[in-house]
Amino acid sequence: MTDVDDDHILDYVTGVGTPIPEDAIDRAAFFEEQRRHTIHVHVWDEGSFREFIDQGNEQVPLGVELVGWSGPREGEGNLIAVLRKR
Repeated sequence: MTDVDDDHILDYVTGVGTPIPEDAIDRAAFFEEQRRHTIHVHVWDEGSFREFIDQGNEQVPLGVELVGWSGPREGEGNLIAVLRKR
């Protein structure tokens, strides 16, 4: 198992709107509690995400196709993929 660092936890909890304690001790305990949860951290660019979908279709099969894509905008690291079930 790979440990998830604080930056990834911060990105996740901020994205889902979870309040983060201000107090340093409470904040450290909060991060440790989050680390015990099962969250998945993935980093893709367009090419590696397409490869992930293609391999998933070959190995599982997922039965999905990538029909739309929006890459990251200036200052953002998010991207949106629209998948269609075949």
